[in-house]
Amino acid sequence: MAEKLTGAARRLRDELIGAAIRGTLRLTYGQFGDLVGLKPAFYVRFLDAIADYERENEKPDVTYILVSKDFPYPSKIGGKMAKPPSSAQKKLAHAEMQKVIDEYCPGKENPYPEIL
Repeated sequence: MAEKLTGAARRLRDELIGAAIRGTLRLTYGQFGDLVGLKPAFYVRFLDAIADYERENEKPDVTYILVSKDFPYPSKIGGKMAKPPSSAQKKLAHAEMQKVIDEYCPGKENPYPEIL
């Protein structure tokens, strides 16, 4: 099991889980910054730690809720930059978001289209 998240990383994860529970499955980095009262330039450094924590604890990665203002996908998908996302990254984003939906808001529509 991974180390516990503390401080800002824990707070950010809790806010992302809260958004998922409310069914808010897409927030731009700026919108999320407004929600938590932090500039994206400050909080993005914690997103990899949150993603690692989720993966190591076999939980859905709630960082997939955050999307770029330029593309309707996260800026990082599968640990790699996604500006723009490749087809494989889009497919992964859909699969990861479905895990978030299944865990926190079953029945909600996946905001990332399924890539065949």
